[in-house]
This record gives sequence, C-alpha cells and structure tokens, in this order.
Amino acid sequence: MKKIYSLFLAFLLPVSAGAVVLRVPGEHPTIQSAVDAAAPGDTVLIAPGTYTDSVVVAGKEALFLIGEEGRDKTFLDGNDKGIPLRVDHGLGPLFVSGLTMQRGFTYTNGGGMVVQKTPVRIVDCRFVANKAENSGGGLSLLNCPSVQVERCIFEGNFCIDEASAVSVVGGRGEFAENVIRGNFGSLAAVFMQSACRVRDNVIVQNECSAFGALAYQLALAAEIDGNTIAMNTGKEGMGALLIQMGRLKVERNLIAGNKGGAGINIHTEDSLVELAGNNLWENEGGAYLG
Repeated sequence: MKKIYSLFLAFLLPVSAGAVVLRVPGEHPTIQSAVDAAAPGDTVLIAPGTYTDSVVVAGKEALFLIGEEGRDKTFLDGNDKGIPLRVDHGLGPLFVSGLTMQRGFTYTNGGGMVVQKTPVRIVDCRFVANKAENSGGGLSLLNCPSVQVERCIFEGNFCIDEASAVSVVGGRGEFAENVIRGNFGSLAAVFMQSACRVRDNVIVQNECSAFGALAYQLALAAEIDGNTIAMNTGKEGMGALLIQMGRLKVERNLIAGNKGGAGINIHTEDSLVELAGNNLWENEGGAYLG
C-alpha cells in the first residue's frame, strides 16, 4: 500500500508543495474532520478500523483518501442507514484507495459511494452489501470529467433500478481489472452511459432483473475489451452484454454460460458496433441477437 501511495503522489497534478498527511484517528478523531481540514494536495491517511460516520467531500481540490493498510483492514460502514462516502463538485482530482465501503443505503444513487462532477480515481477498494433504489448499488459516478476505477471488488450489492454494482453516467476514462460478482436486482450489474473503456474485468454470477450483466446506453467512442462475462442471469430476450444506442468496439471478450439472453445483444439499429476476436459459448439465448 505504501508503494501505491508513493506512485500516485507523483501521478496527481497539480498538488501543493506544502501538502501534508492528516492521520485518522491519530491527529483527527474522524475522517470527516480530517477531510474538512485538508488543503489542496493533502492526504487523509486512515488507520485500520471500522468507521461509521458518513463522509462528505465537497468542493475539495487534489485530495488523497487512503486506507493505510488496505481495503481488508479499513472499513467505511453505512450501517444500512446512509452512504459511507459522498463526493460532490470537486475542484480538482480525488484519489481513493485501500478502503472498503460496506452496508451503505440510499434512496437515490450510489449506496456505497457517489461521486458527482469531480475527476476521480478509485484503486484497490471494495464495495460490499450496499443498496440503492435509483442507480449504482455499490458505486455511482455522475458527470465526472474523468473516471478511473481499477482493481476494485464489487460484491453483494443491490439496486432496484439501473445498476446493482456500478453506474457511470457521463465523462470519459477507464473501468479496468475489477471483479464484479454476486450482485443482484436492477437492470444490469454494470451500467455505462459514458465513453469509458471497460477492459479486463471479471463480471460473474450476477442476477439482473432486466438487461444483463453489462449494459451500454447512449455511449460514444467506448471500448469493451478483454473482459470475462460469465454465469450471469438476465431477463429473457436480453443479453449478457446489452448495447442500446452507441458506437463501440467490442474485442477479445469471453462471454459464456449466461442465462436469460444472448451473449451479445445489439438492441437498436442506432448502434454502430465493431466486433472482433470475442469468444462466446453456451449462452442461453445464443451467441448474438440484434
């Protein structure tokens, strides 16, 4: 974790030359008090433990929020009453790493974490047993200028409407090397209405009430490559990968053993999709539909 922290201190630009580390609970009793005290470029370094205060990050510039010993030891717990981490209208990039967001709840978006209109990078985090009524049971990213979600785990999250695990609306970036497993409810496990590249993820054993495991809608210049999408359950006649109005490249994916629809469903004539090198087999509705 210290190596990752050092690498991303060098990566994020610009940061203040006088940036400091604010330690929780050593110097600040709560994560919120450390966030409130942070100046541009500062790091909030969180010791192992379970933290039940709902954290709000608003209007901050170039902030690092890091679990000192990683996601297996540092938990932001919503107690099924609120969102563990909310980020709104950041003035600069936010970097989040080494945290588990669990047991969050919201009637709107992002049961475990919601980020609005803020450049964000989320690395090596976990989202477990969170619930949302609208979108993004685990994580919701809304109109963020740039998005990077890497090496995260989404498991056991629930949503009534759009996405049980992750919803990304607007922005560009990458969703890469994540594990999305055992999420349920909603239209899809992962819902993309953005130009995000989705690569090298494992999306397995999710149960979806309507579309399928991964759904793209109104997406321009997006890429879907190198993913494993397997053993998911969706609505009959849909697909493990559903594309509904978009321009996409779909390459080198393994799509297998999914129930309730085809491997890939190109749902409307308004979609322009380039397919290459995909491996599709034993999907209940066949390989392709549309």
